[in-house]
Amino acid sequence: MTEEKFQSLSQYSRVASWAIWNENNPDDTSVIEKNIDILHSEVVLVGLNVSRNIDNDWANFHDNTHARKLRKLFNRSSYQGAYMTDLIKDHVAVSSKSLDNLDLAIIDMNIKAFKDEMTLLGANKSTLFILFGQPAQQLFIDELVFFFNNIATCTHYS
Repeated sequence: MTEEKFQSLSQYSRVASWAIWNENNPDDTSVIEKNIDILHSEVVLVGLNVSRNIDNDWANFHDNTHARKLRKLFNRSSYQGAYMTDLIKDHVAVSSKSLDNLDLAIIDMNIKAFKDEMTLLGANKSTLFILFGQPAQQLFIDELVFFFNNIATCTHYS
């Protein structure tokens, strides 16, 4: 990851993050900017939506709730430094069920925004997308698999 690309992605810093954590203080996201050299676009971890309001840059997926499981899985693995984001950015909801009736225009807007985000990241056909949970999997397959078809699915970490 270059400093320039990292800075261009900072527009997503309130809804995305990177798979690198400070083991002693998981909420401390300064570890991300200190390790730009290991951040990459080879793997993208994808959830459905933001589950809480995020006040700090790169703090999505960096709390001590269920996200701690991601830290245990990815922080000391070959996936360390992967990009992490959600398909739906502007609808905070703990349960994906509350998104079942989203207007198609909102979904389309978020899918376009996701593609723009992936372009900035430099994702391509060889990027591995790891999709968390059935709702994220279904939306990704319905809307994005034509563009990004190297996917792995898994149970949501919550």
